[in-house]
Amino acid sequence: MNSLGNLSWRELVEELRALRRSERGDLAPHDFVGVLHELQVHQVELEMQNRELREVQDRLEASRARYAELYDRAPIGYATLDRYGVIVEINLTGAALLGRDRDQLVGLPFAAVAAQDAQSFLNHLRFSAQSGAATTVDVEVKRGVRKLVLQLTTTPDFSQDQGVVGYRTMMSDVTERRRIEAANDLLEDERRAREAADAENHMKDQFLGIVSHELRTPLNAMMGWTQILSRHMGEPELIARGLQVMQRNGQALARIVDDILDVSRIVSGKLRVEMKKTDMREVVQGALDQVRPLAQGKRITIRESLAGRCFVRGDGLRLQQVVSNLLSNAVKFTREVGCVEVNLEQGDAGVRLIVRDNGCGIDAGELPYIFEHFRQADSSTTRAHPGLGLGLAIARHIVNAHGGTIEAQSEGRGRGAAFTVQLPPGQPLSSPPPPHRDRPTGHGDITGKKVLCVDDDRDALELIGVILGSFGAVVRTAATVDGAIAQLSSFLPDVIVSDLAMPERDGYEFIQRLRAMSPPLSNIPTIALTAYARVDDAGRTLSAGFKRHLPKPVDPDMLADAISALVAPPVT
Repeated sequence: MNSLGNLSWRELVEELRALRRSERGDLAPHDFVGVLHELQVHQVELEMQNRELREVQDRLEASRARYAELYDRAPIGYATLDRYGVIVEINLTGAALLGRDRDQLVGLPFAAVAAQDAQSFLNHLRFSAQSGAATTVDVEVKRGVRKLVLQLTTTPDFSQDQGVVGYRTMMSDVTERRRIEAANDLLEDERRAREAADAENHMKDQFLGIVSHELRTPLNAMMGWTQILSRHMGEPELIARGLQVMQRNGQALARIVDDILDVSRIVSGKLRVEMKKTDMREVVQGALDQVRPLAQGKRITIRESLAGRCFVRGDGLRLQQVVSNLLSNAVKFTREVGCVEVNLEQGDAGVRLIVRDNGCGIDAGELPYIFEHFRQADSSTTRAHPGLGLGLAIARHIVNAHGGTIEAQSEGRGRGAAFTVQLPPGQPLSSPPPPHRDRPTGHGDITGKKVLCVDDDRDALELIGVILGSFGAVVRTAATVDGAIAQLSSFLPDVIVSDLAMPERDGYEFIQRLRAMSPPLSNIPTIALTAYARVDDAGRTLSAGFKRHLPKPVDPDMLADAISALVAPPVT
């Protein structure tokens, strides 16, 4: 009995029961007292342990309740999904974001709840499983009549044996944030568009300044020489020199106006090209003939390497305009005693034209913008080369209209430049094209032909009268439509040359009244000589009943040829 203190409570109880069943009479009374004492001690210890266990359990329950409260009331939604994306558990915040009760959501596929963007969510789960890390995606969820944008961050749960066994997904409402970001993006786009518009307007202002300069320069020469010639009428050499200067500057003005009109047609999408089989060798040779005098004046050598007949499907006049622009630029930007190379090649990919010079070259920073409208590498008042800077923009548009490409290459300032034009191939002609009968080879004979000229501008009317009179025509003039109609009662012209824009009654009303008269007046061929030089203007003029449309300023020989062609007997 001395070892009773080392026994457990259960062992003490068993010992006590054994003593009661025992028939031995040698058990001392104090042994019973010891056993009872030990039982009381163990009972106290058990009660203390039970109390501690209850306290621990209460703390655990309180902690679990606090965790559940935090989980449900967290500002971010949480959901646990199985490996197939079915909702296993979701907090109250997540359920509120999805617009349903929690009990209704458990057991549903999350993709079915996010029906507005189900495929995006499934792709999100797939990517999360493949990457093995947390991934984020935005999905749209419809909640009543509203659409919410939820940002989902999903982390896969892995098992060594089974791989992905589920997912843990966090949800947050980013609808307002995305709206603000979209508004900021829109503001940024508007800011960039405004900056681009400001830059475009600045370039246009620069362009208008250049236009003013380029127009005033030849006008200054022409007006200056008219004053000089009026004071020195008896000096033939000075008169001849002045006339050459005036003619050259008049041609420069006409080129400026043509370039501006071409840009206007390009911007409005009305630049037309007449597609037909064209020999690029003839086109290049024609452009070379135009630019040779300028090259000879600067002692620039032009080296040609032209393949045989290189056919493309295109507009010969427009293509010649492209080549002339490239050659003119090459000559203009090449120093005296320089060299310009022209190569024309025929290949399986089509026809390639290369114009290369050893001139001033192009900066690398300017190359991407060299074909843009209203842009010049140097638009300052100290620029060395005049011009509007529209030629390359026009050339690119014409080449693109032919299904081709144009590129510029340069190794930098002072190292020359090369322009390459690539055009798709065309089929060779089976026979040479017939000559164009309306294209003049010299001025026509209009001696003795009667011409009625109508124009409200006195100077223009006098000029046309002098030009036609110098060719031997019999000329009558009228400053108004009514005056022209009155002239017809006593003068039957072979041809009428009329302006379009006139006060009170214009050229269109005049042609209507003329065609409404009885023969032979209604059959008089009429030429529109006008400053309206757009393609649309020409189409409207011919549709109205005019036989020819000639833009001002007109070449005297061209005017004489047009009149001669109208009065000549038909070719049989």
